[in-house]
Amino acid sequence: MPRFVSALGRRRPLPTLSWRAVLRHLSDRLALRRERLRLGRLDPHLLRDIGLSAEAAAAEAGRPIWDVPDHWRQ
Repeated sequence: MPRFVSALGRRRPLPTLSWRAVLRHLSDRLALRRERLRLGRLDPHLLRDIGLSAEAAAAEAGRPIWDVPDHWRQ
């Protein structure tokens, strides 16, 4: 089984993923991207309603698809 070295220098086996898990992962990332793009298109008065500035919304909308929330990385 292929192995990789973690940041701490420990050898660990590579995780095996089913096709279903891979498709789910891709689907989640694409959904996140769509939501970020929608956020970037909101009117300024709607952004104020949710407590965001236009700059913060634009920054979130511009994040890459692989930049996900920390709780997704468990």
